[in-house]
Amino acid sequence: MALQQPSQGPDQTETFSSLVRALLRKNGWTAATLAKESNLSKTTVSRILRNSNDKGNTYRPTTNIVMAVCLTFKLDM
Repeated sequence: MALQQPSQGPDQTETFSSLVRALLRKNGWTAATLAKESNLSKTTVSRILRNSNDKGNTYRPTTNIVMAVCLTFKLDM
């Protein structure tokens, strides 16, 4: 079964970064805790939270990074 992308209209501008920040707040975690629990580097977590890569562009996580975050927070992809 293929995973479907959630529909997103003009009034839905939720980013991966904002979702991760909300999960951190909900769980009372810091960026360092997320890095440790997910086995992602602190640099990667920083890029997620800033929503920016090292070239200043919008951060686009790989499938593996999304999976790591989902598994860490026990979410369905």
